[in-house]
Amino acid sequence: MSLWQALRSWFGSSAKRDLPTEPSNLRANTAPWQGRDLFAKDGAVVVGQTHEGTQITVNNWSVSESTIRHYAAALRLPTAQAEAVSRDFLRDIEAYYRYLPLKGMGDNSGLRLRFPLVELFVPLNARLTLPHGDTLTDELRSAGRKMSQEEQEHLGKRLDDLRPVLQLLMEQAVLVILGDPGSGKSTVVRFMAYLLATGQAAQLGLQGYLPLLLPLSAYSDALARQTNLSLRRFAVEYFSSRMDVAHLDALLDAHLEKGKVLILLDGLDEVKEVSQRNVVVDRVQAFLSHYVRIGNRAVMTSRIIGYREVRPPEIADLRECTLLDFELEEIKTFIRRWTQVIESQAYQEKQVASYEAEREARELIAAVEHNPAVGKLAANPLLLTMLVIQKRQGSQLPRHRVILYERYLNSLLHDWLLARNIHATTCPLPNERMLRRILEPLAWWLQETVPGKGLVAERELLAWLQQQPALLGDGTDDKARQFIRDVREHSGLLIDRGGRQFGFLHLTFMEYLAAVHLVNQLQQEQGLDWVVSTIVCYAAVSEWREVLLLALGHVGLNQKQDIIITKLLERLLAIKEGAVKAIAAEALADIGEEGVSPEKWQPFKKQLLQELRNSAIQAKYRASMGRSLAVIGDPRPEVMTVEAMEFIPIPAGKFWMGKGANDKDGYEDETPAGEYDLSYDYQLAKYPVTVAQFRQFVEATYFQLEGDRVLQGIANTPVVYVSQHEALQFCHWMTEHLHRKGLLAADWCITLPDEVEWEKAARGGLANNSHPQRRYPWGNELTDEHLNYALNIGQVTTVGVYPLGASPYGCEDMVGNVWEWTRSKKDDYPYPAVWTKEWWQRTTIADKNAMSVLRGGAFSNLQRLVRCAVRYFSWRVNRYFFVGFRCCAVPIPLTSETSGR
Repeated sequence: MSLWQALRSWFGSSAKRDLPTEPSNLRANTAPWQGRDLFAKDGAVVVGQTHEGTQITVNNWSVSESTIRHYAAALRLPTAQAEAVSRDFLRDIEAYYRYLPLKGMGDNSGLRLRFPLVELFVPLNARLTLPHGDTLTDELRSAGRKMSQEEQEHLGKRLDDLRPVLQLLMEQAVLVILGDPGSGKSTVVRFMAYLLATGQAAQLGLQGYLPLLLPLSAYSDALARQTNLSLRRFAVEYFSSRMDVAHLDALLDAHLEKGKVLILLDGLDEVKEVSQRNVVVDRVQAFLSHYVRIGNRAVMTSRIIGYREVRPPEIADLRECTLLDFELEEIKTFIRRWTQVIESQAYQEKQVASYEAEREARELIAAVEHNPAVGKLAANPLLLTMLVIQKRQGSQLPRHRVILYERYLNSLLHDWLLARNIHATTCPLPNERMLRRILEPLAWWLQETVPGKGLVAERELLAWLQQQPALLGDGTDDKARQFIRDVREHSGLLIDRGGRQFGFLHLTFMEYLAAVHLVNQLQQEQGLDWVVSTIVCYAAVSEWREVLLLALGHVGLNQKQDIIITKLLERLLAIKEGAVKAIAAEALADIGEEGVSPEKWQPFKKQLLQELRNSAIQAKYRASMGRSLAVIGDPRPEVMTVEAMEFIPIPAGKFWMGKGANDKDGYEDETPAGEYDLSYDYQLAKYPVTVAQFRQFVEATYFQLEGDRVLQGIANTPVVYVSQHEALQFCHWMTEHLHRKGLLAADWCITLPDEVEWEKAARGGLANNSHPQRRYPWGNELTDEHLNYALNIGQVTTVGVYPLGASPYGCEDMVGNVWEWTRSKKDDYPYPAVWTKEWWQRTTIADKNAMSVLRGGAFSNLQRLVRCAVRYFSWRVNRYFFVGFRCCAVPIPLTSETSGR
């Protein structure tokens, strides 16, 4: 059986036994652009590619006279007047949109720089809403959370694969860009306006189109004053208020009638008054229905929630696309662009600027990849911008997420208060402390009522606010409504998500504030008991896990209450429920040794090690504690070091090899089966080789790995992404290393087990064996407590968390978790007898390009593929995320590379 079957079995299906082939390259016009090239040779910024794969590049240019003359040519005015109005209009667009505003991006007072939009623009990818099909997948995320049922209903249909937004702009006559606040939708229309104004739109098929960017919230305000105001007339008045120029209406009319305007309408959902909403939508629909028909193009933006109510129902060719959270490649592109722009302005010397930009980008990308807290926030463009700014101002990114979230929260609250001061707005909550007194219980209320979603209707929010002590007094209703107005106009933390639904900018902030509220209860009488009982109540609820972890982290790291957190952890670890123990273990790993009472650190580690083998606790919680133990420092030398690797003696003798009586679903290559006489003693490692042990080999030998994924796993889990050749190199080194230390007899060597050695260790011999043809190492029945399989855990687990899965001799993790390389060459049964020429040929592989046998099954496989008898085949040079190996000590001085000689 080949590893192609393993890949297919991941999805629960069977397949032809061939090796996996490389996927064909996607066409340039269907794959999302991933920003590998940031700059073209002439210094232009690369923002995507055309259908043919040609780079789309833009420059940070001013409006040129040739562009002015081009737009002026369409006007029926004297040349001087036509050029004057064109010049004023285009330069106004340039002035407004050439640089990125930093409003709402945290405290950026330390950055006295200007940020050119085109140099920072990340070509966003979006999912086009398809006209028919299923509902949205649960994996799609917006603002850090899975899309709610309501959001899915607002979209109404399923989403296509990721596509570049610029590609969609080229293809669609009327495009609506949907996204949460901070997702970048307004930046897209600003970018397009600047691009057209500076004459750089030819690559997008929009050469000669005049940009017309209008905020629909401003149009709504104008309609309140002039009920008969058309959208066309508003456009003239809007730009006239920004510039003193005649004949602006002539400029707009001339290009509209020629079908040469890109109409950019920002904030379709942001009409505050319900009574105005239908009026605005009707006017937009009438305007676009007329002008798009004659060749004009249109782009509108809207938040996801609220869009269904404002969707223009009768505009031909209207299509929607949705911006979701950034994926890793988009985050990397964003970081590289920002660091390049910042450092090029900070340093005049180009070489120094490039060096600093690369260093900053490298550090930020490493933080995103290795710090889950940073990675979670970086998926939102606005929060990623704040992250880059904080880093550039000399602020080291904290390792602990509670410290990072507190820093973000303070920055957003600072912006909120600053926005009030600028607009001279009064509010019943005049400072940060008063705001937190509302926001913390509000977050807790949302977490209790809509955990993991964090959205609340305005009427429900108003009712809740009216009950809060901070808003009580004369005119309670007015104070609550005033707070909501304050949120709409000034807050970047608690925001109007559209459709009169409110929520926090990112789910993380709701979870963190809810956690702080929980911790605040420790100040109450019997507060410790209440907090413990709350954690016990919610520990097994997935939507509460992060809140509980943040609460414990807040006590230990932000408040630095080591005595209190130690008491909390002691209480939680004493509770029998596995979910509670797992939460306590993960919190302990996050807080670290410095956060708890010093005398309790080692006892905590010892207790976690005991719980790791406690079969009364569900396997998924033991696996979680194993991951936490790796962070804390796994105290097992047999797992973390090569010298203490534990080997199990396997005596010589007969055993049953191949398909057994309990393998009714066995494969043909497991036959012919029968008794096999293994005539020598040997020893097999109790566990697969771990990441920590393989790292010891790499560091001792300066071994050159094929890629960096090998050592990225958790230290006490099986190493994966290793080829059979690399596994044998490890064995070669380990043999010499143990010989030098006197830990291995001179006539013994470390190698990989062959098929016979592996299967005997898994099944046991014929003597004193109640089930010599057993299906699994422990017997013939299978439960989730015996092994890691069927994606029950979803990843490789710490070795030693499945004591019930031990073989008759005591070897563990023999099936499930990871497939294991053997040193046997692929061939048919029966396996040759020991010491024969055929046996030597089968058990010693000299050809690096040969196919080898793997045994045991992996965490992704179902019951049929985790049996003792299952065989898989793969080329020796292949590497997979579900393949590792274990060592075997044999008294055979083999002459091949497998001997360790």
